[in-house]
Amino acid sequence: MKDIKIDTDKNFYCIGELKVNFYFDEDFDGYILESAEGFSEILYILSKINGKYVIGIEFCDWNAYGYNEVEILGNSNYFRTVDGVLFTYDMKELLIYPPEKTDKNYIVPNGVEIAMEDSLNNKYIENIIFPTGFTEFAQYSIAVCKNLKTIFIPKSLESVLLKVFYWNENLKDVFYEGSKSDWNKIFIADCNESLKNANIHFNSISGD
Repeated sequence: MKDIKIDTDKNFYCIGELKVNFYFDEDFDGYILESAEGFSEILYILSKINGKYVIGIEFCDWNAYGYNEVEILGNSNYFRTVDGVLFTYDMKELLIYPPEKTDKNYIVPNGVEIAMEDSLNNKYIENIIFPTGFTEFAQYSIAVCKNLKTIFIPKSLESVLLKVFYWNENLKDVFYEGSKSDWNKIFIADCNESLKNANIHFNSISGD
Protein backbone atom coordinates (compact mmCIF):
# COMPACT_ATOMS: atom_id res chain seq x y z
CA MET A 1 0.00 0.00 0.00
CA LYS A 2 1.35 3.46 -0.86
CA ASP A 3 1.92 6.01 1.89
CA ILE A 4 -1.10 7.94 3.10
CA LYS A 5 -0.05 11.55 3.70
CA ILE A 6 -1.64 13.32 6.66
CA ASP A 7 -0.58 16.90 7.30
CA THR A 8 -2.27 18.56 10.26
CA ASP A 9 -1.66 21.17 12.94
CA LYS A 10 -4.06 19.32 15.26
CA ASN A 11 -3.23 16.59 17.78
CA PHE A 12 -5.60 14.01 16.30
CA TYR A 13 -6.71 12.46 13.03
CA CYS A 14 -10.18 11.26 12.05
CA ILE A 15 -11.16 8.51 9.63
CA GLY A 16 -14.93 8.18 9.49
CA GLU A 17 -16.20 8.06 13.07
CA LEU A 18 -12.80 7.01 14.41
CA LYS A 19 -10.71 9.66 16.15
CA VAL A 20 -7.10 8.92 17.14
CA ASN A 21 -5.21 11.32 19.41
CA PHE A 22 -1.43 11.62 19.21
CA TYR A 23 1.57 13.66 20.34
CA PHE A 24 5.07 14.22 18.99
CA ASP A 25 8.03 12.74 20.87
CA GLU A 26 10.95 15.07 20.23
CA ASP A 27 13.50 12.71 21.80
CA PHE A 28 12.69 9.96 19.29
CA ASP A 29 11.57 12.22 16.43
CA GLY A 30 8.26 10.50 15.87
CA TYR A 31 4.59 10.38 16.80
CA ILE A 32 2.95 8.40 19.59
CA LEU A 33 -0.69 7.35 19.27
CA GLU A 34 -2.09 8.19 22.68
CA SER A 35 -5.75 7.19 22.59
CA ALA A 36 -8.64 6.46 20.26
CA GLU A 37 -12.39 6.90 20.39
CA GLY A 38 -15.47 6.28 18.28
CA PHE A 39 -16.94 3.43 16.28
CA SER A 40 -15.13 1.77 13.40
CA GLU A 41 -15.12 -1.75 11.99
CA ILE A 42 -11.41 -1.25 11.26
CA LEU A 43 -8.90 0.43 13.57
CA TYR A 44 -6.72 2.50 11.24
CA ILE A 45 -3.10 3.08 12.29
CA LEU A 46 -1.25 5.69 10.26
CA SER A 47 2.36 4.94 9.38
CA LYS A 48 3.27 8.65 9.16
CA ILE A 49 1.93 12.01 10.31
CA ASN A 50 3.35 15.25 8.95
CA GLY A 51 6.08 13.26 7.25
CA LYS A 52 7.27 11.64 10.49
CA TYR A 53 6.82 8.00 11.43
CA VAL A 54 4.34 6.84 14.03
CA ILE A 55 6.78 5.08 16.35
CA GLY A 56 4.68 4.03 19.34
CA ILE A 57 1.25 3.30 20.72
CA GLU A 58 0.06 3.88 24.27
CA PHE A 59 -2.70 1.71 25.68
CA CYS A 60 -4.49 3.87 28.22
CA ASP A 61 -8.01 5.18 27.62
CA TRP A 62 -8.61 3.57 24.24
CA ASN A 63 -12.33 4.05 23.76
CA ALA A 64 -12.56 2.95 20.15
CA TYR A 65 -15.06 0.12 19.69
CA GLY A 66 -16.60 -2.14 17.09
CA TYR A 67 -13.42 -3.02 15.21
CA ASN A 68 -12.59 -6.56 14.12
CA GLU A 69 -9.41 -5.70 12.26
CA VAL A 70 -6.39 -3.42 12.57
CA GLU A 71 -5.04 -1.92 9.36
CA ILE A 72 -1.86 0.11 8.86
CA LEU A 73 -2.25 2.91 6.34
CA GLY A 74 1.06 3.33 4.58
CA ASN A 75 4.41 1.59 4.88
CA SER A 76 5.56 1.32 8.49
CA ASN A 77 9.00 0.48 9.84
CA TYR A 78 7.58 0.09 13.34
CA PHE A 79 4.43 -2.04 13.07
CA ARG A 80 2.92 -4.83 11.03
CA THR A 81 -0.33 -6.76 11.00
CA VAL A 82 -0.96 -10.49 10.69
CA ASP A 83 -4.58 -11.56 10.12
CA GLY A 84 -5.79 -8.17 11.32
CA VAL A 85 -3.77 -8.27 14.57
CA LEU A 86 -1.17 -5.57 15.28
CA PHE A 87 2.43 -6.36 16.26
CA THR A 88 5.70 -4.50 16.44
CA TYR A 89 7.60 -4.75 13.17
CA ASP A 90 10.00 -7.35 14.60
CA MET A 91 7.01 -9.45 15.77
CA LYS A 92 8.30 -9.55 19.35
CA GLU A 93 5.35 -7.69 20.88
CA LEU A 94 1.65 -8.34 20.42
CA LEU A 95 0.03 -4.91 20.55
CA ILE A 96 -3.65 -5.03 19.60
CA TYR A 97 -5.95 -7.99 19.02
CA PRO A 98 -9.30 -6.60 17.81
CA PRO A 99 -12.05 -6.89 20.45
CA GLU A 100 -14.71 -7.79 17.87
CA LYS A 101 -12.69 -10.45 16.04
CA THR A 102 -14.96 -13.48 16.46
CA ASP A 103 -12.50 -16.39 16.19
CA LYS A 104 -12.73 -18.75 19.16
CA ASN A 105 -9.18 -20.07 18.77
CA TYR A 106 -5.99 -18.06 18.44
CA ILE A 107 -2.46 -19.30 17.85
CA VAL A 108 -0.05 -16.48 18.64
CA PRO A 109 2.59 -16.31 15.88
CA ASN A 110 6.11 -17.60 16.43
CA GLY A 111 8.55 -14.95 17.57
CA VAL A 112 6.16 -13.11 19.88
CA GLU A 113 7.79 -12.63 23.30
CA ILE A 114 5.44 -10.22 25.09
CA ALA A 115 1.69 -9.62 25.17
CA MET A 116 1.54 -5.89 25.87
CA GLU A 117 -0.86 -4.11 28.21
CA ASP A 118 -4.52 -4.48 27.18
CA SER A 119 -3.37 -6.16 23.98
CA LEU A 120 -5.54 -9.26 23.83
CA ASN A 121 -8.87 -8.38 25.36
CA ASN A 122 -11.54 -10.18 23.40
CA LYS A 123 -14.82 -11.72 24.58
CA TYR A 124 -14.95 -14.40 21.85
CA ILE A 125 -11.66 -16.22 22.34
CA GLU A 126 -11.92 -19.56 24.13
CA ASN A 127 -8.51 -21.10 23.45
CA ILE A 128 -5.07 -19.49 23.06
CA ILE A 129 -1.68 -21.02 22.27
CA PHE A 130 1.46 -18.99 23.00
CA PRO A 131 4.69 -19.88 21.15
CA THR A 132 8.03 -21.12 22.42
CA GLY A 133 10.09 -18.11 23.41
CA PHE A 134 7.14 -16.19 24.88
CA THR A 135 8.31 -14.59 28.16
CA GLU A 136 5.86 -12.06 29.57
CA PHE A 137 2.22 -11.16 30.06
CA ALA A 138 2.10 -7.39 30.65
CA GLN A 139 -0.57 -6.15 33.05
CA TYR A 140 -4.17 -6.54 31.89
CA SER A 141 -2.93 -8.16 28.67
CA ILE A 142 -5.70 -10.79 28.50
CA ALA A 143 -7.82 -9.65 31.45
CA VAL A 144 -11.04 -9.20 29.47
CA CYS A 145 -10.97 -12.56 27.69
CA LYS A 146 -14.03 -13.52 29.71
CA ASN A 147 -14.78 -16.68 27.75
CA LEU A 148 -11.23 -18.01 27.78
CA LYS A 149 -11.34 -21.71 28.70
CA THR A 150 -7.90 -23.12 27.87
CA ILE A 151 -4.46 -21.66 27.32
CA PHE A 152 -1.12 -23.19 26.34
CA ILE A 153 1.92 -21.57 27.99
CA PRO A 154 5.49 -22.43 26.98
CA LYS A 155 8.30 -23.18 29.43
CA SER A 156 9.96 -19.89 28.41
CA LEU A 157 7.38 -17.80 30.34
CA GLU A 158 9.08 -15.70 33.03
CA SER A 159 6.45 -13.31 34.38
CA VAL A 160 2.71 -12.71 34.71
CA LEU A 161 2.18 -9.11 35.77
CA LEU A 162 -0.70 -7.46 37.62
CA LYS A 163 -4.27 -8.45 36.71
CA VAL A 164 -3.45 -10.44 33.59
CA PHE A 165 -5.95 -13.15 34.57
CA TYR A 166 -8.45 -10.87 36.30
CA TRP A 167 -11.85 -11.45 34.63
CA ASN A 168 -11.15 -14.96 33.30
CA GLU A 169 -13.61 -16.84 35.49
CA ASN A 170 -14.22 -19.45 32.76
CA LEU A 171 -10.57 -20.46 32.53
CA LYS A 172 -10.46 -24.17 33.36
CA ASP A 173 -7.25 -25.64 31.96
CA VAL A 174 -3.71 -24.33 31.61
CA PHE A 175 -1.41 -26.52 29.55
CA TYR A 176 2.16 -25.75 30.59
CA GLU A 177 5.16 -27.02 28.69
CA GLY A 178 7.44 -27.25 31.72
CA SER A 179 7.43 -29.10 35.03
CA LYS A 180 5.87 -28.07 38.33
CA SER A 181 9.31 -26.96 39.45
CA ASP A 182 9.59 -24.74 36.36
CA TRP A 183 6.13 -23.32 37.00
CA ASN A 184 7.07 -22.32 40.56
CA LYS A 185 9.91 -20.17 39.17
CA ILE A 186 7.51 -17.94 37.21
CA PHE A 187 6.82 -14.54 38.76
CA ILE A 188 3.05 -14.23 39.15
CA ALA A 189 1.85 -10.86 40.45
CA ASP A 190 -1.26 -10.19 42.54
CA CYS A 191 -4.82 -10.39 41.20
CA ASN A 192 -4.32 -13.44 38.98
CA GLU A 193 -6.70 -15.74 40.82
CA SER A 194 -8.24 -17.18 37.65
CA LEU A 195 -4.81 -18.53 36.70
CA LYS A 196 -4.08 -19.86 40.17
CA ASN A 197 -7.48 -21.58 40.39
CA ALA A 198 -7.25 -23.30 37.01
CA ASN A 199 -6.12 -26.88 36.46
CA ILE A 200 -2.41 -26.77 35.56
CA HIS A 201 -1.32 -29.61 33.27
CA PHE A 202 2.47 -29.88 33.46
CA ASN A 203 4.80 -31.22 30.75
CA SER A 204 2.23 -30.52 28.05
CA ILE A 205 2.91 -29.92 24.39
CA SER A 206 1.10 -27.53 22.11
CA GLY A 207 -2.05 -29.21 20.81
CA ASP A 208 -2.68 -31.41 23.86
